[in-house]
Amino acid sequence: MTFPLPETAESSLSLEAEKEIFRLMEGKSAVAIGPGLSTHGETISLVKRIVARCPLPMVIDADGLNALASDLAALTKCRGRAILTLTPVKWPDSPESGTPMSRPIESAPQKLLLGSTAAALS
Repeated sequence: MTFPLPETAESSLSLEAEKEIFRLMEGKSAVAIGPGLSTHGETISLVKRIVARCPLPMVIDADGLNALASDLAALTKCRGRAILTLTPVKWPDSPESGTPMSRPIESAPQKLLLGSTAAALS
C-alpha cells in the first residue's frame, strides 16, 4: 500500500513527511525502509530520524542502508528491532560482454540483528 508524502524539489521524500510517516505507523506491526528512497540529503536526514525514533521492528535495506552508512548513531537509538538486509549479488555477465545480465549466480541475503535485539530473538 502506498501513500502520498511531502517531497523535495527533486521528488525525494522530504523531512516534512516525518509526522505523517509516524502517523501511518499506527496499527502496523513492522516498517520496511530502503528500496528506491534515493540518497538525497534531506531524505537521508529523514531516514536517520525515523530509525532513531521508530517504535516498531524495522527491516532496513538498499537506500535505507545507504542513508545510515555514514553515521550509525541512529541505530544506537533504535527502540525497535532492526534487521539490516545485505544482499551481495554477482552477475554472470557484464554490460561490456553484450550478453544480458539475466540471473545472479550468487544471491544470499544476510541478516544482521543489532544490539539487544540479537539476544531477544535468538
